Amino acid sequence: MGLFSKKTDDEKFMEKCSKADELLERDRYDEALEKFLEAEEILTKVRFTNVGMLSNMFCNMSRCHYFIVNKMLDEQNKRAIELGFDPKKLIGSAVLGSNQMIDPYQKRFLKGVEYSDKSIDIGPQNPQAWFWKGINLEKIYRDQEISFSMGPSSEKPTRIKDAIECYEKTVSLDPTYQIAWFHLAMLLNVEKEFEKCIECYDKSIKINPDSDTAKLSWNNMGCAYDALFNREEADKCYAKAKEFDSSGN
Repeated sequence: MGLFSKKTDDEKFMEKCSKADELLERDRYDEALEKFLEAEEILTKVRFTNVGMLSNMFCNMSRCHYFIVNKMLDEQNKRAIELGFDPKKLIGSAVLGSNQMIDPYQKRFLKGVEYSDKSIDIGPQNPQAWFWKGINLEKIYRDQEISFSMGPSSEKPTRIKDAIECYEKTVSLDPTYQIAWFHLAMLLNVEKEFEKCIECYDKSIKINPDSDTAKLSWNNMGCAYDALFNREEADKCYAKAKEFDSSGN
């Protein structure tokens, strides 16, 4: 009886993925990643795997790495503030309360990029895989100024351009991906491509005009117009952003 009731590797794989997805939806990222890793371990024994499901699994593993490291950094910043330090001045320093260097955080974001690449290799038309690769690359670049020692300065523009390409691929596959348009706009602003940046914020707003992302897009668009010395359009954008506060959005 026991032999006949024993689960196959295929069943174990599906069960672990299903549990991981459930944990992920509940924002329990550490536990979700643990289940995904267990599923990955038996992947070579699985006889049949849906390509879409496998692409989503690796994509979600990238997503887990991103949120896990963000949580770690938030906790580190809280400790820094409690001890009277400015988190933005902890570049290249040791994590407070331990001998571990901050660089391992960067490695975790790079691990997220690695899993996004696995997802893309399997399902290149998966917009979420491109998005999570982009956001991990963006995080590596942005947190250089507050947490990371990235190594050679020549890597900085490369990471930005790679992230931009990922977001461009995301919105080409799914033009309704609002947050991807928003992140694309922010990085185009970094690159001082203000006119393209404004176009992307405009697309983000049109997808969901009543969202928090739309509010931030209006505000940031105003900054881009300011950079172009177009004060009139900038003021219109800031006014639109303020409408959210008066309307309770």
